[in-house]
Amino acid sequence: MMKQCPDFLLRDVADSLVLVPVGAAAKRFPGMITLNETGKLLWEALQTEQTPETLAALLLEHYQVEPAQARQDVDGFIRKLTAVGAVITEQDQ
Repeated sequence: MMKQCPDFLLRDVADSLVLVPVGAAAKRFPGMITLNETGKLLWEALQTEQTPETLAALLLEHYQVEPAQARQDVDGFIRKLTAVGAVITEQDQ
C-alpha cells in the first residue's frame, strides 16, 4: 500500500501541474515535479491508500492502454515519486 506524502502539494503554476514540497520535504528535495494529466490522476488517487494494481486499473478505466503498459507506467511513476519522498509506502510508515 502507498499514498501521498502530505508534505507535497499539487499546484497549477503557469499552466503546468507541479508537485511542490513544503516543510521538511522542501529541505530534502528543493525542487518541483511536473505532472501531466495522467500523473495528476494517479496523484489524486493517492490521497487514499492504493496498490500498484488499483492504480493500473484506474489508468485502464480512463485511457485506452494495454494492461502491461498501464502497470509499467504506474511502476515508473511510483518509483520516481518514492525516490523523492512524495509517495509513502508501507515500509516508510
